[in-house]
Amino acid sequence: GKSWTAYLMAISVDAGCSRIWPVPVAVPTLVINLERSAASVAIRIGAANSALGLPRSRELFVLNRRGHSFADVLPAVEKAVRDRGIGFVVLDSISRAGLGDLTENQPVNAIMDSLNSLGVAWMGLGHSPRADESHVYGGIHFDAAADILIQILSEQDSDTPGSPLGIGLQVTMANDLPPIPLGVWAYEFDRLTLSGVRPARRGEFPEILARQGKKNPARD
Repeated sequence: GKSWTAYLMAISVDAGCSRIWPVPVAVPTLVINLERSAASVAIRIGAANSALGLPRSRELFVLNRRGHSFADVLPAVEKAVRDRGIGFVVLDSISRAGLGDLTENQPVNAIMDSLNSLGVAWMGLGHSPRADESHVYGGIHFDAAADILIQILSEQDSDTPGSPLGIGLQVTMANDLPPIPLGVWAYEFDRLTLSGVRPARRGEFPEILARQGKKNPARD
């Protein structure tokens, strides 16, 4: 659910759309895609647009550089921020930063410094270690440098075809913000792709509610 959530957030901010989350003002947004083909991203953007009640054809500025690292594309990102007035950058993903071993302090600090040097708000998608999904894979400085950390909790009834995917957004750390309760949404899919997003019904995803605030080793 990480990428779907990222695209829904990016489009919401770019369009000033408050259908899922309150967005007080539209902010020009850039998505840096290092993971997927341009065709795959275009399909996701169209589906996310539709799920948000926006025209499927609405454009989102995306820098498609599959197979490249963030270090490779940083000059192009800096230019886009300057020339297009970008105020929000989404990086998919931190694991493709290309600045060294993510378990060492210096590369992690370099990634965080590079993103912060853009001078705008940014969101980076991270992956969790195999044994523990409660934190981002890599050095502790990922956590130390973040203003807000959000853990995604997911649940789906695999025995029921077409059942929605439950997505819980749990804020595990937030600077300068009050406590934020767990939010849970249902992502609905048709045969091919995302078709709708809605708040979860009461008790719809009990596993997510049971896991909030807990570390969840993969073996469990």
